[in-house]
Amino acid sequence: MKKLFYFAIIIFFFSLNINAQIEKHVQWEFSTEEISEDEIILVFEATIDEGWDLYSPNNTLGGAMPMKITYEDETNFQKVGEITENPKPINKYDDIFEKEEIFFENEATFKQQIKIVSNTDFTISVTLKGQICYENGRCMQFVENYDFHIKGVTQNSKNNIDK
Repeated sequence: MKKLFYFAIIIFFFSLNINAQIEKHVQWEFSTEEISEDEIILVFEATIDEGWDLYSPNNTLGGAMPMKITYEDETNFQKVGEITENPKPINKYDDIFEKEEIFFENEATFKQQIKIVSNTDFTISVTLKGQICYENGRCMQFVENYDFHIKGVTQNSKNNIDK
């Protein structure tokens, strides 16, 4: 009888573990595009599950949480301009939040151009925090971390830039 009881407890805890898996409705791919030796573009590509909306960094407060992209240390690079979004996001009134919302369906690509100011290789640690909502009003927050490994600019190239 004790063996049956212990077996039932093990099965119970195993089933809790299966149900506790994290739902992930946005899949991310990260890459870089080289412009020149000292300028690159950081690329964040999102594939969004059907029926889910990913909110833009430009979404205003008071509704769904706008996505925020933060960099752990910006001493080795400088951001050039603002982050770009592609395709153009959807701008639509939301009955649940009772305001205009800016979001993406299916896919979104965010790009940030940077200028490299270090002559040694370094890492850019990025955190994306945001919110996704399903068409029925169910919302979830997400956090995604990624490290870009960046080559420093050579001394000769840096001297040419400063001239």
